[in-house]
Amino acid sequence: MKVLVFEDPRKLYELRENWNQLYSRSCENSIFIEHGWVSSVWESLPAEKSFRLITVWNKDSLIAVLPLVILKEKLILGIKFSFLYHLCCRFTDHSLILLDPGYSEKDILKKILTALQEISSDADFVKIDNISSSNKVSRLFLKGLRDLNLQSRYYVNVENPILRLDEMGSIDGQQLKDVKRRQKKLESQFKVEICVGTSIDGDSWSRLVEFHKDRFGGVGFSSESAQEFYRLLMRSGFPKENLEFSYLKVDSRIVAAHFGFRKNGVVYYYVPAYDQTMQRAGVGQILMLNIILHYSSKGYQVFDMLRGSERYKFPWMSDEAFNFTFIGVGKKDFLSKCILKLYLATKLL
Repeated sequence: MKVLVFEDPRKLYELRENWNQLYSRSCENSIFIEHGWVSSVWESLPAEKSFRLITVWNKDSLIAVLPLVILKEKLILGIKFSFLYHLCCRFTDHSLILLDPGYSEKDILKKILTALQEISSDADFVKIDNISSSNKVSRLFLKGLRDLNLQSRYYVNVENPILRLDEMGSIDGQQLKDVKRRQKKLESQFKVEICVGTSIDGDSWSRLVEFHKDRFGGVGFSSESAQEFYRLLMRSGFPKENLEFSYLKVDSRIVAAHFGFRKNGVVYYYVPAYDQTMQRAGVGQILMLNIILHYSSKGYQVFDMLRGSERYKFPWMSDEAFNFTFIGVGKKDFLSKCILKLYLATKLL
């Protein structure tokens, strides 16, 4: 096995075929390391950025990739520092490494971590967010990061509720009864149409963005930068069969919608939103239940609610994972070490 580190972003596109072949061989369920996703994130990041790609090869076969990026960010006191991030540090719920399952995970990770340590001094700090405890490779990666000489710390940054669809009995009984009652009431008053796993059209997408903007004020999914990312994603060759889009209509008008993903028996509940004037009718929860029931009937095993500890998720969960943040010193100068200690002191209070 040999390790090659690339700094020219053109390599991301030159390796598309190799990457897609590796992705198809891998056991990775998540779409957050698919080539179209990664390249779309890269293109949507600020212009002032530096590309790093750690690759592992067996002869001419690509067997592992870890995409990284260096960005300037404010840390404390409004001062900008350079950070080495996982390239998918925006729009992405899990920071992943893509590995060929035919090789030893530990051997490959050892080579990746050695390469990461060598390039860590290219930035003031190394910061990898959203390392998921639900992913074995990610857990091993976090352990390896902790063993590097980076004067580092790691901490839980967010919870990730999960419903295992063979454990539907774990759903809060009162919650289930209430949502079914709300759906029955809605159907008695209006013409209700629920469509799960459908294609996306301009009108339904616009309604989803509108609902999200009304609720969150144009931050996150409904922001212009995020919408540009999704436009890039839809043109990137990202596999359309992995998209999940559902909606609920009342009298022919969309009042709730969900945009997410599905792959290898897992549904990723990514961006749900609904008409705020219909909140008391529970249209968001009604749609969520129908998505769960639909994919359960199709043999899916997991309904992953992704990062975020929103209260509405908890009655539906049967399990949970956690996303960790790792941060360490890149350049080993005295100032960087002091700044990191100060940041951690405020962050971990």
